[in-house]
Amino acid sequence: MAPLNSLEKEYPLIDSNFQIFCASHAIYSVEDFLLHDIDALFTSATNRSSSQKLNQGIHQLLSIIDALHPPLLNG
Repeated sequence: MAPLNSLEKEYPLIDSNFQIFCASHAIYSVEDFLLHDIDALFTSATNRSSSQKLNQGIHQLLSIIDALHPPLLNG
């Protein structure tokens, strides 16, 4: 998967402010994001002045991941 900065052109919510927020949590790629506690990210984002945009960025990354790797269905 890609580094976060490579997603910025196609997904404007993954902007430099979001990337700085992620870097403060040692998240530099989609893989790093997957390994991180998502609830802790949402909590940390809530404590920032740009919390709404950061939360939207987190949701955007989750949507990208879901689109690339849909969950398996037991039939």
